Amino acid sequence: MHKSTAELEPVIVAEVAGAWYGIPSSAVRHIEMVGTITPVPNTPDFVEGITFSRGQAIPVINLRSCFGHERAAFSPRNRILVVEHENRLVGLLVDSAREFVRLSEEEILPAPEHLDQVSGGLLNQVAKLKDRLILILSVEQLLAGTARTDHWLKTAVEAAHNEVIHLEQPTPARQDDSPKRPRPSRRGRT
Repeated sequence: MHKSTAELEPVIVAEVAGAWYGIPSSAVRHIEMVGTITPVPNTPDFVEGITFSRGQAIPVINLRSCFGHERAAFSPRNRILVVEHENRLVGLLVDSAREFVRLSEEEILPAPEHLDQVSGGLLNQVAKLKDRLILILSVEQLLAGTARTDHWLKTAVEAAHNEVIHLEQPTPARQDDSPKRPRPSRRGRT
């Protein structure tokens, strides 16, 4: 059963490895250009690392890797869609994101049978927008799909939080307990 045209939620259209995905706009807090992403050791392959956005450390998931594609070099078109999940912010790295569209009921296609099973619950709907198919993602399923992802997100957020605290604390003055050596005398120098 589809929502009426007035009730359809707008989506941010993003490209990942040549396919187009719609992310519900209500889940997206903001979109960032890709800056510095710090790798985090011992994380799943789809985890790009941690970045700082608007004063917060945010874990970044590479959707190319998450969907089974090879990673690609960063380009000026790459974007990070910052989404909120269970009161945590997470960045979704995409190849590009430049459209905000409100889909009409006519553009929503009947979901193929067993779409839920094939996609692991990641796809809510499929839409046809002009000459493109848009796969509408479930952000909740994407981020809560596995215990491994949830565990990693909690660990990464805690690690990022600890790193921010470490960076913000002033370095204590070094106390040197060793005996002071006398300074060389400048006498006798010309």
